Amino acid sequence: MLGPATGVAVQRDGRWESLPTGASPAAREIRRVGADRLFMPISFTLPAGPYDELLRGYIHVRISASLVVGDRDDGTGDLFERSDAYYVYLRDPRLTDDAIRAANGWGAKAAVPLWIPMPAH
Repeated sequence: MLGPATGVAVQRDGRWESLPTGASPAAREIRRVGADRLFMPISFTLPAGPYDELLRGYIHVRISASLVVGDRDDGTGDLFERSDAYYVYLRDPRLTDDAIRAANGWGAKAAVPLWIPMPAH
């Protein structure tokens, strides 16, 4: 795999707002985490303000990735480009677990996940 490009956006007022992404130079390195899996760290900071909450207490987030994929590490041979978007509900870090449970009518012992996956849309 060569040339990863990622982007993160949050939904605000029905529109996607791009966020700057970054990481330390060492953290940007792509690492193999299995026979067929790679890990590519990204980081972002949520700016202050309200966000669209399709699920109360969670921010609607889109993570986009564009990759050039090849069968050789040096980028020679057959190459193809692939672009994907992943959608998640990301727990609002400004809220407590109890506030999220109350907003959604969840029980006192209900788990409050950090993120919840969504189908592509």
